[in-house]
Amino acid sequence: WINLLPHKPLSLVFCDPPYRMTQDEQDRERIIKQLVRLAAICEPAAVLVVRTDDRTPMPQIEGFSVPHMLDYGSMHGHWYERAE
Repeated sequence: WINLLPHKPLSLVFCDPPYRMTQDEQDRERIIKQLVRLAAICEPAAVLVVRTDDRTPMPQIEGFSVPHMLDYGSMHGHWYERAE
């Protein structure tokens, strides 16, 4: 599906997977792999935001900076910037 995106390069990516997917280790790895693929078609100053519940850690994603975590009640926003 990434190859079907009509507008590239991307400047903003918002990823809001179902919480159950981010809590399952195998599903979380699948999400991370897709985000790594997206990094290749992002602008140098692109931003990635991944939303998870407050119990799910997100690792550094290849192609992006170490995330800044923003707390919003029972959810976390993991804010990444494109690594150059």
